[in-house]
Amino acid sequence: MNEIASASVEVLTSMSLLPLRDLIAKAREQQSQVKSDLREARDEEAKQQGELNRRKTSLFRWFYKKRMAELEGLC
Repeated sequence: MNEIASASVEVLTSMSLLPLRDLIAKAREQQSQVKSDLREARDEEAKQQGELNRRKTSLFRWFYKKRMAELEGLC
């Protein structure tokens, strides 16, 4: 008995399904970009939260009131 192997879905398509294949490929690219953007946004939020926490616990926190208010508005 011989094993039957198949090519990837992107290769196996008919002419009528080409637009669907392209749409799926584009959706995958967009998903990847959104995940990357989300990761960057979460990293930035964590960075700002860390700065806010450091300033709130600093001995000089009275000098940082304006910046702390800015950071609280962002977080």
